[in-house]
Amino acid sequence: MRWVCIALVAAVVAVPLKAANGVEVTVNESAKRVDVTIDGKPFTSYIWPSTLKKPVLYPLRSAKGTLVTRGFPLDPTTGRSSRRRAAPPRES
Repeated sequence: MRWVCIALVAAVVAVPLKAANGVEVTVNESAKRVDVTIDGKPFTSYIWPSTLKKPVLYPLRSAKGTLVTRGFPLDPTTGRSSRRRAAPPRES
């Protein structure tokens, strides 16, 4: 499935594509990523590093540029904490 998506993106977007609404998609096969910008601002990247089992959209930003995705496991120093809070004890 991953290669189908890659082939489709590569076939449609062999060079950077700029739509009338300011969306630009840039394929970088050597870095294993497809970058998406809107009006010149980074929106997300579709990445498929060999360290992950599945490709992901990372980082995902809102219209104002706020990071929506947490950094873990790709960049654990940004975003929300990777630690989970302990569940409250169950009442019997």
